[in-house]
Amino acid sequence: MSTPTLRSLVHNGAAQTLASASFTPGANSRLLAFGVAMNNNHTTNQNWAVSGGGLSWSRIAQTAQVNAFNAGNNWRLRGELWTATVGGSPGSMTVTMDAFSAGSQQSWNSLVVIEVDEDDGVVQSITNTAMYSNETEGNQPSLTTTLPGSATDGNLVLAFFGVGGDEEGPFSVPSGFTALANQETLDVSVAAFHRSNFTGTAITSQKLAGLMGGFVGIAVELAAVEEEPAPGLVAKVWNGSSWDTATVKTWDGSSWASL
Repeated sequence: MSTPTLRSLVHNGAAQTLASASFTPGANSRLLAFGVAMNNNHTTNQNWAVSGGGLSWSRIAQTAQVNAFNAGNNWRLRGELWTATVGGSPGSMTVTMDAFSAGSQQSWNSLVVIEVDEDDGVVQSITNTAMYSNETEGNQPSLTTTLPGSATDGNLVLAFFGVGGDEEGPFSVPSGFTALANQETLDVSVAAFHRSNFTGTAITSQKLAGLMGGFVGIAVELAAVEEEPAPGLVAKVWNGSSWDTATVKTWDGSSWASL
């Protein structure tokens, strides 16, 4: 499995869109973009679009919209995870998130962009949300994302968290994970953590600040996808200790067949 690379971590307020910093991804890589957006009109549903680099972006997971501060206000928070694959000759690019692509509304936004190998495909993913009503100074809410099944040792597990609140503070690092991004901005902030030897299901992070409200999380497990050989490929046979030059086989499109 690849080691993920942080490409950008950005934040803005009172704007409809948010663009990443400019970067040049690796050839034949996969990009993951996790964002959170908070708007002050609970009757308006977010309708996301992610774009950049002329790539074809698709959504992996979307959390529910939750109250961002307390049960009595209009602020709403949602998180989404998107992905795109990069070709063999990438150039400099930015990634842009728009939480209201079907309309026009200001929001407070955070975005993290991560790069992994192109052949790292999604095995399983999960979204979780929590709403902490009427948080007060000193409260430090937490959220656990629980994968549907146990992760496989050696696969790459990424955990993304986002909160809406009115106080700065970092996210705690889940046990055994390594932080890729850990934002401490006001209004909304995001974090991303990774681990390649995780065999459990539950991943917990805590926002080490008070005055927090909505908390969203997405966890995803990635595994290297093996490509099949091209039909007609001829290969020698490994007998356990050396190449058997007396035996060759050909790939017929579904299995190795003897010549």
